[in-house]
This record gives sequence, C-alpha cells and structure tokens, in this order.
Amino acid sequence: MTDVGHRALVAYERDSDRYDLHYSHWGAHRWQLATAITPTQPYGQPTTPENVTTATVDPTPLATDCSFGEVLESLDFQQYEAFYLVTEAFAVEPWLVCWFGVPGVDENRPGDGGLVAVDPEAPRSDGAALREQIRDAKETVCTLVARDRIDSATARAALASTVQSWGREGRTVRLGPTASTAVE
Repeated sequence: MTDVGHRALVAYERDSDRYDLHYSHWGAHRWQLATAITPTQPYGQPTTPENVTTATVDPTPLATDCSFGEVLESLDFQQYEAFYLVTEAFAVEPWLVCWFGVPGVDENRPGDGGLVAVDPEAPRSDGAALREQIRDAKETVCTLVARDRIDSATARAALASTVQSWGREGRTVRLGPTASTAVE
C-alpha cells in the first residue's frame, strides 16, 4: 500500500507533442516541482536536506512516447492533485487536477476531471486559490446531491462547467476523456 502523499503526474516533452510520463509522490505539495525541475535537476531536487522526497520525480517512466491525448487518458483525476508539463527547454507548466466525481457516489470515475493551468510565476498562491475555488464548488454540489436535489451526473456537469468557465476567463483548461458538461 502506498503512503498518502500529494501525487503529481509529470509529462516530459521528448519530441514535438510527444511525452514521457513520470510519477511524483509528493509533487503536488505546495507546488514545489514548479521550481525544483531544472535542466541540471530534471527530476527535481530536495528542498531541504532533511526532506529529500518532497520535490522529486521518479526517474523511471510510467509510460513513454505519449501524445497529449494519451496523457489525458493516463491521468487518473481521482488520484492526482497536480500535473506538470515540462517542455524540451525545461519550462515547467503547472496544472491543477480537478476530479468532478462525487465522493461516496462516483467511486470509479478516474477520467471525469479537468486540468486548469496554474500561473507558473506564482504557482503556490495561484494553485491554492484555484484549489479552494474547486473545493468550494464541489462542496456545494455534493451538499445538493446529499439532499437529493440533484443527481451525481448533474453535479459532475456543474463542476465541469465551472472549470470550463475559467477557460473563458483566460486560463487554459483541458477536460478529461470522460468529462462532460451535459447532464446524462
């Protein structure tokens, strides 16, 4: 059994639009990988000598030579908290992972989610603000589901619509392979 962590999926661009996927157990913690990954430290680096695992990426890939569509299909929105795209030039693009499922109801919907770009210049504050917004929206729809006011499909669609609205505000947004803004 894996210890609880702040899981992140990291996609390293290998050629134009092809990626290798790597796992980081603590990569979502305080968005540290946004600054820890560099050309000289491609798998991150410890932020302190006492905590060598906080800002590191497993160098063994989970998958190789993936298209971005395959990256989205590989991303378990239910399990990961952050996603990082590392360009060939080692620019790190942090993304918030948003799972649209309703806890206790939608136990196996790993593709129901979305990615929202986080400001790479202020990943910690911007990522925390986005995470709070999606948490508040999720709390609202989960309360409505618990009170039988809406069903889980409507809740998932509402969360997807919320995330998509951030795209209209200038953020880059990508929906997962089974996410939908339409009520089933």
